[in-house]
Amino acid sequence: MYLISACLCGVNCKYSGENNLNEDCLALLEQDQAILICPEQLGGLATPRPSAEIIGDAESISTKGIGKVITKDGKDVTAAFLRGAKETIKIAKASGTLAAILKDGSPSCGCNYVYDGNFAGEIIEGEGITCTMLKDAGIEVISDEEYSKKICESKTLIFLSDYDYKRKEVNEDEIGESILYTLTNNDEEIITDLPPIVEKQMKKLVLYMAREMFDINDLDQLSEATGLTVKEIEEIIKESNHEK
Repeated sequence: MYLISACLCGVNCKYSGENNLNEDCLALLEQDQAILICPEQLGGLATPRPSAEIIGDAESISTKGIGKVITKDGKDVTAAFLRGAKETIKIAKASGTLAAILKDGSPSCGCNYVYDGNFAGEIIEGEGITCTMLKDAGIEVISDEEYSKKICESKTLIFLSDYDYKRKEVNEDEIGESILYTLTNNDEEIITDLPPIVEKQMKKLVLYMAREMFDINDLDQLSEATGLTVKEIEEIIKESNHEK
């Protein structure tokens, strides 16, 4: 289950009264894998509303009270942005949701970049208020662009037959209320005779699919699903965290 910026699923809640529809995010909603949130509306702001940008940085605003969020006409809306972030965290905790997909560039939801505070259309590296506070609360956050990129990468698996990809039967085993899609058969390796760099990326993609698409996080279950050893899984996760 993901918290998702509502605008990404076609809800007209962005400052202009429009949306930022992302088909990959909409698919999650249609699969009942999404809880929609709009931190700015949760904070009490109307739609449409004046555009807003961060003066300073989100971490300093949320933890030290240094900096602010202002609208293009000079109104200080910091309190509303903080309130919306806190309400979003409440929703995450109440629903047990541990991951969020947010709209990059937003002063609330930006994950990698935000606008520089001069209302001139210039972007800088940084995060929105809600993104920062979700991370501080232990919620994993990625942008819609990052999520769509990973979905696109996962779809390239079908083309790996060009590299002598050894396909195995896919078995479905019920685990609780979810289904674990095992990619191994009789404990045989699923990846053989691939160039080393391709094999490495293939393992990352298979692990990503198990964790992000099928919501498997237990190391033993990941090992069973992917055919990778627990040690390999730990090394891939450690390397991925280091790359971030």
